[in-house]
Amino acid sequence: MKRDILRLYEDDFFKIDPSGRLFLLFDSIPSQLNSNASRYQVSGVLPGSRADDILEKIAELRGSGTVLVSYHANDPGTGMSQHRNPARFKLFAADTGLFVTLMFKDRDFTDNIIYSKLLNDRLQSNLGITLLPMMLQDTIMRLLF
Repeated sequence: MKRDILRLYEDDFFKIDPSGRLFLLFDSIPSQLNSNASRYQVSGVLPGSRADDILEKIAELRGSGTVLVSYHANDPGTGMSQHRNPARFKLFAADTGLFVTLMFKDRDFTDNIIYSKLLNDRLQSNLGITLLPMMLQDTIMRLLF
């Protein structure tokens, strides 16, 4: 079922952006997080592009509700939004279950097997890239409710 939802996302991304760039940005979230870079490396996903070139695409992704965007801030104190750098960001899937499915979408496991192996530490994967979106999602929910 989660794979079907990801296919629906893909269809919607292509409706918004027929070039496919929006889909590529979303589809590359797991590999970008696994790279341990301090920010999303746009040129690694869209050759010849820089973060400054795709700010509108990031806004479209954020507006779709499918991703959470974490921006770099030089001063994380009061008035953090004034110190936010929109060209330095990380993307996270807004739904942790879909994120795990996105991580393994080209493998032949069923979702239940993935979750079981992941939770029992028997899956060869960087568990941290799964836990970080879960914590981010939890923090946002706490702030909203």
